[in-house]
Amino acid sequence: MNTSKVPCVLFCIWLAGCGSDETKPQETTPWRMPLAQLPGALISVTGTASDDVWLVGGDPGDGKGGMLLHYDGAELKRIANTAPDLWWAHGFVGGPVFISGAQGTILKWSGGKLSKMPAPSSQGIVFGVWGADPNDMWAVGGDAFGGNAFVWRYDGTTWADAPNLPAMPISQYFKVWGTSASDVRIVGADGVALHYDGKAFQVLPTPTTFRLLTTHTNGDGLWAAVGAGSRGVILEDSGPGFVDVSPSESPKALFGVRLEADTGYAVGVNGTLLRRAAGVWRDEKHGLDVFDDFHAVWIDPDAGVWAVGGAIFAPPLVDGMLLYKGKQNLPSAYVD
Repeated sequence: MNTSKVPCVLFCIWLAGCGSDETKPQETTPWRMPLAQLPGALISVTGTASDDVWLVGGDPGDGKGGMLLHYDGAELKRIANTAPDLWWAHGFVGGPVFISGAQGTILKWSGGKLSKMPAPSSQGIVFGVWGADPNDMWAVGGDAFGGNAFVWRYDGTTWADAPNLPAMPISQYFKVWGTSASDVRIVGADGVALHYDGKAFQVLPTPTTFRLLTTHTNGDGLWAAVGAGSRGVILEDSGPGFVDVSPSESPKALFGVRLEADTGYAVGVNGTLLRRAAGVWRDEKHGLDVFDDFHAVWIDPDAGVWAVGGAIFAPPLVDGMLLYKGKQNLPSAYVD
């Protein structure tokens, strides 16, 4: 067994146990599944434009490393690497792109070349990576079986442990996002949420002890965080603090969330896809046969929506899939 896949398996098994004008164009656009049954599951999707999209995911064991795909508006190309499972990516217009994964992996794509960056540790999974600019980056994660949660910072030269991190008995931090160098949020196990104001950390109260797996903001004062325990949970914070806005029908475990203006999408197990409209989260009926699990969702600048996932409950992490709603005529296969 490839031990780089064990963290994702344990993580997912634990979870399994446990109408504005801006949105109208999307309402009439059908969902499609341009990619299915890829050799590696897709765990994250991000980009800077609808023709500059990065998809990363599991290592199918074919000698080409974790799934690392780039779409340029014409072709979808796989970029070979020697990394294990890849978990997250964050890029900047014109580059570079930072990619994180298992075994303390942080990769950097710059100038058409991929390099592995020295990290403070080769242990644990770097679940999330984000930065205000390429010389001010954050990476968060934790050990495979829980414990030793970490937050790293990059100053343009070196990755190092973030100073003055609150001492908390937390097993993992899962994601980091922000609007600027002085407005950064981190979420993790036990409902933990942190805010960094450019000088110090503050622990943000949340109405849950469930694991918070992803956080995002529309950049205009609204934040969301999703996760799961005995049920899926969606939290929102528009200023006063986080409140639970989960649908009344108890949702399934949720892994990813993305906001844009007044709309948003959240995704999770068994093809779960929720959409935010008029301030309320509801099931989005995509009309496709989806039996595996979504892990991340992204809204591109042209209002296209990308949801990725695969078979992420047991190694190897395979059967990658992409659901898409938008204007792009995406290819149904990638080029090696």
